[in-house]
Amino acid sequence: MKTLLKAVWVVVAACAVAAFVVVISHAASRDGIGVPGGRLSVAQRAEAKTLNPLLAVDQPSRDVSSLLMADLVHINRETQQTEPALAESWRASSDGRRYTVELRKGLRFSDGHPLDADDVVFSFKAYLDEKVGSPQRDLLMFDGHPLTVSKRSPTTVVFDLPQPYPAAERLFDGLAILPKYLLE
Repeated sequence: MKTLLKAVWVVVAACAVAAFVVVISHAASRDGIGVPGGRLSVAQRAEAKTLNPLLAVDQPSRDVSSLLMADLVHINRETQQTEPALAESWRASSDGRRYTVELRKGLRFSDGHPLDADDVVFSFKAYLDEKVGSPQRDLLMFDGHPLTVSKRSPTTVVFDLPQPYPAAERLFDGLAILPKYLLE
């Protein structure tokens, strides 16, 4: 009986360690702009090596970055369908080489600064910059040629692919949008 009880405790302890628990405590003002303070607690089996999403390779770093920063779309892990995040909508051209992304109106970074198409263009160019050395760069390359990204309006971004890629909307999941005004 002691052996069974010990085995149960080991399983419970292993599950507790393996569980990814996130507790977010925050204060928000009436207008929805974040205020300094609060706490983000994340329990993981290993520490994040970096909080820079451009350089994150290890899973703990990617997990924490995904909690701190937003991407254009999310892939629902249950249905495997893409869902809006920062992007309100997106559409592909008939040849599958151009994707036009419409951002939600009124987006802001946690410090209240507006998030717009300039930030999206800056972010994707940073991921593609060879000097940065982002491991995600390869996801944005097609037979050695990068996709190109441009701003059409403050809330519209156009992605041109060198060749058709049927699952291109999935490229917009997992790449954090960075604040151009802080990093340029």
